Amino acid sequence: MVDVAGGVVLVVFYVIILLIGILAAKYTKTEGASETERSLVAGRQLNLGVGIISMAASAVGGGFLNGFAESVALYGVVWMLMPIGGMIALCISSFAFGGVMRKRRYLTMLDPFNEKYGKEVTAVLFLGALFADIVWAAAILSALGSSLQVMIELDFVISVVVSAAIAVFYTMIGQMIAVAYTDVVELAFIIIGLSIAIPFAATNENVNLSSLSETPEKWRGTIEPMQIASYIDMFLALWILSSVPWQCFIQRFLSAKSVRGAKIMGVVGGILVAIVGVAPITIGVIGIATDWKNTSYGEDPIPNEANMILPLVIFHLTPEPVAIIGLCAITAAVMSSIDSAILGSSGMFTQNVYRVIIHKKASPRELTWVRRVSLVVLGVGASLIAIYGGKTVIGLYYISADIALVVFAPQLICSMYIDVSNGYGAMLGSGLALVLIFGNGVSALDISPFVPYPPYDSENVFPVRILCVIVALLTTVIISYFTKMMFKKRLLARRFDILNQFSTTVMVNADIPVGQELKSDGNKDTYEAKDLNAEAFDNP
Repeated sequence: MVDVAGGVVLVVFYVIILLIGILAAKYTKTEGASETERSLVAGRQLNLGVGIISMAASAVGGGFLNGFAESVALYGVVWMLMPIGGMIALCISSFAFGGVMRKRRYLTMLDPFNEKYGKEVTAVLFLGALFADIVWAAAILSALGSSLQVMIELDFVISVVVSAAIAVFYTMIGQMIAVAYTDVVELAFIIIGLSIAIPFAATNENVNLSSLSETPEKWRGTIEPMQIASYIDMFLALWILSSVPWQCFIQRFLSAKSVRGAKIMGVVGGILVAIVGVAPITIGVIGIATDWKNTSYGEDPIPNEANMILPLVIFHLTPEPVAIIGLCAITAAVMSSIDSAILGSSGMFTQNVYRVIIHKKASPRELTWVRRVSLVVLGVGASLIAIYGGKTVIGLYYISADIALVVFAPQLICSMYIDVSNGYGAMLGSGLALVLIFGNGVSALDISPFVPYPPYDSENVFPVRILCVIVALLTTVIISYFTKMMFKKRLLARRFDILNQFSTTVMVNADIPVGQELKSDGNKDTYEAKDLNAEAFDNP
């Protein structure tokens, strides 16, 4: 039976978030901004403080809280330092990508791809971003569903569907503005709720923190000599590099009022992520130190039900009023990320696929409705995966992170900093990297390993992720160089340029051809038209 008090508080919380989203969209002014800029990047007038909090809130989702607590409970703290990795990633992204992209006045993370590789390649790469965002959103919803099931006995399916529906609704109405301002309230709920719940849980009579000193390997975790390469792989590739190429973070950079503001958002937002990240790690450690057989739960949830360790700690180790406050924190974490995930993919689809391929002459009103419809489709897709795709939160989280890592991190570097790169290299590099990463096996998708990485008698000790990134980068550069030379020296006729890499001008924002320099003319942004790739034929 559903807990009435918890249900009432949950409804009140949802109403508050919904009202804030609607009011923010109605009263926030973005003078001089187009409808597209207002929807995707808040008219590039996002307040610095709001931007910092929104940046952190986008990272601190249900997958962040539940997944990290699960990982600590299973493997120890040393195997879950992702909050530190996230902080480093946002700092790197601020200077390497965020500030540069804000200066060029991009609208989405895929704009440099469109500029460098053209619309066809960008559309294919978008599919990777779409899958990563949907799986990430599913991980977030799965975390909420399991939490509400434990804490107020609300049906898993109902909690997933209702939460997704509310997030989709206020995001449809207010787009980026609504998402940013609801993030402020949601992060406040997260910090306050967990700050209250953790001391109560830690001082529960069934929690013996002194026992941790007797078995330090249980909470600290251990790194065997054979695992060192795998650990470095996880820290550098999964925890840092894979946290960079996400539309939700890039969107905040692009929404800043200035380049300087964009960089500050990333650095301070990253520090805030690391601070909040202490909470799920602490809860995971408390779960390890708990004598669960003497609690109302009655059995040790580790390892079989470690994915529910966070809601179990809050519900069974704190008084009911505190548990309800903790429930709001978990729900806030979910809402703060689910809206960012679906808004990011809907914006990329509308701006980089629909507008440049499906309907080039679409009006601003039509594009607005396309964004809204795509939000609904994304919300439904994420809900279905959360309901039917398994309940391992950290597993779903890692799938999305791996896709972002091997497809988008290398291509962001190549498209923005390696001049020779083209679509042929990007396609082959990304495709090969995906084969290699999935070849290591994906337990959450029931994919068995089919690439024999050394050593063959052990699992997951080879630094596969770093290998995939290197392979993607090298393949992109080498294939790009050879295809350019073959077309440039007329070894291949231009009719074989099926991806239009050496014959047409690419398009980015507002159907304007993109060159290398952005020229500003008042409130209207124009680009110097220039066929960058074809220039090689005229100046060999």
